Amino acid sequence: GDERVEEQPVLTSMHTVGLRLHNMIVDRLYRVSKEKDDEILFQEGRRIMGALLQLVTYREWLPLVLGQTAMKDWQLHLHDDGHQETYSPKVNPTIANVFS
Repeated sequence: GDERVEEQPVLTSMHTVGLRLHNMIVDRLYRVSKEKDDEILFQEGRRIMGALLQLVTYREWLPLVLGQTAMKDWQLHLHDDGHQETYSPKVNPTIANVFS
């Protein structure tokens, strides 16, 4: 885990909220899905959490940090229906630690 968790109360609360949201998603998936394998449900919850984080980042945070001009120039706006056609599994989505 993140070693800063005990040093930063805000980070601790964000981790707690994220963990609880993930668990709530997995609990709901368990109730509505025929899938009952813990690992599969965990990974699906993880994918949903990743999608939510991306949605908040691109729709809420980046426009505030970068501004509308940069969002437009770098084509970072999401489609209104949330669906993109530009996904490529060959693109490495990682970021250097210095930027995280």
